[in-house]
Amino acid sequence: MENEELAKLKEIALPEAVSYTPETLAWYILFAAILLLLLFFLWKRYQRYRKNLYRKTALKDLSRIKKEKAYRELPILVKRIVLVFAERNKIASLSDQKWLKFLNNSYKGNGFLSDTGKILIDLSYSTPNRINKYTENEIDALFNLITEWIKKHNA
Repeated sequence: MENEELAKLKEIALPEAVSYTPETLAWYILFAAILLLLLFFLWKRYQRYRKNLYRKTALKDLSRIKKEKAYRELPILVKRIVLVFAERNKIASLSDQKWLKFLNNSYKGNGFLSDTGKILIDLSYSTPNRINKYTENEIDALFNLITEWIKKHNA
């Protein structure tokens, strides 16, 4: 009797599997919009990376100058950096106080018009003997100022 009852039993009918593909056009439009926004965001990041690549290169050059104690190259490095973001005809004629004022204005600081910043002008025209008169602390302060300027100046 028990076998007869078991024979009458049927398998439970399972529903069809739920499809994970979107069924309406709105979902495809939403996915496309998200993809476009993601591509736009990545493009902007890449542009910003390329735009600021010179800062990374400048910091490497600054590190090399400090390591080699080639302090006379500092004014050249700063001028090269400025030429990346400023018009040549506007900065070519700047020297001494006007140059330092321009550097200050480019990063909203006051460091270049201080005694530390004035060393930069002196390095442009100094002999090796004259450069040696600066203490390690003064040179380090100048390197710190230039490092800060490289990182924060407005390009």
